[in-house]
Amino acid sequence: MKRHTIERPAVGIIAFAMTVLAMAAAPARAQSQGFEMTEADLLMQTAEQLMAAKQYEEAAAQFEKVVGVDSLRSDAWDKLGHCYSQLRQFHLAARAWKHAVAIDPDNMDLLSNLGFAQVSAGQFDEAAATYEQMLRHDPKNYDAHVHLGFVYQKLRDTKKAIEHYGAALDAKPDDVTTAGSLAKLYAEAGRLDDAMATYRRAIDAADGAQARRLRSDLGKMLIEAKRWEDAAAVYGELVEEYPDRAAFQYNLGISLMQAGRHADAIPHFARAIELKPDFATAYQYLAQCYNETERYEQAIATIRKALTLTDRKAGLYCAWGRALEKEGLYDEAIEKFQMAVDDPRYGAYARKQIERQRNLKQREKMMKNR
Repeated sequence: MKRHTIERPAVGIIAFAMTVLAMAAAPARAQSQGFEMTEADLLMQTAEQLMAAKQYEEAAAQFEKVVGVDSLRSDAWDKLGHCYSQLRQFHLAARAWKHAVAIDPDNMDLLSNLGFAQVSAGQFDEAAATYEQMLRHDPKNYDAHVHLGFVYQKLRDTKKAIEHYGAALDAKPDDVTTAGSLAKLYAEAGRLDDAMATYRRAIDAADGAQARRLRSDLGKMLIEAKRWEDAAAVYGELVEEYPDRAAFQYNLGISLMQAGRHADAIPHFARAIELKPDFATAYQYLAQCYNETERYEQAIATIRKALTLTDRKAGLYCAWGRALEKEGLYDEAIEKFQMAVDDPRYGAYARKQIERQRNLKQREKMMKNR
């Protein structure tokens, strides 16, 4: 015999139904206690229950009804903003919190929520005005300064971004993320000494992976600024602590090579290749360092191996040409440079070197004829 079963409703549905019934009886209770609940009060209760149940779309619709009945309820506008924020409809959240702030303009929480929604909606000019309003109430407010730093960074106003990140860091000296952001802005502005000092401050306040990442960022900044010895010092510390990271070995090699310390760079490029056998650019610079230290056969052996690992061969052929030039093999050098003349990056250099080989060959011939 087929059994008929009755499904039990979910507990949440039962609770919600009971709440609705309780609210239906609320006016009578309120009257018996000497006050009468308004239509907005009743709508507000339903909206709050939906919000507590995380039914944000339904709650938002209900809060819209509340403010439609009573547009001066800042609490309803505030909660409407939270619902839209949960739904990631930040332009609507900003609209709601803007209404709330208009009613309660000195409420810092509402201003902070409005600024957050405006930033999330990409309304950066409006967000700047909101956070500036917060600072008029509290000139040292960390939340306002740190967000203004981000906003002005987005608006490409580096001077103001630096100003506000600096003020945020004054309010919270151990804020590693803000210190890192400020250091990058200093670097972009060409204030390298300030950038280095701020990176060091962030590194001192950080630990573990975060500190390692900041030290690496500092090293990259110094490489981009061509401060080779400073970069070598940073990556030297990283290599000592993390000897099995190919990128750190490679960047230390680059720093030492560019500082003219080719012999010192060789073991670091070699270690990078050992850790990452297909690291084609490490082979190229290792060969270049061998050339500069008159180890031409090792340079050519390194290039031969690298040519089997990469499709980007032009730089390797140029390094090979340089090795052959050092050995006085100008015709063979021209053949290698010829292999790179059509490359967009190395073509101009290769053509210049071909002309150089021809001049060296001619000069050598003239010397022999004397």
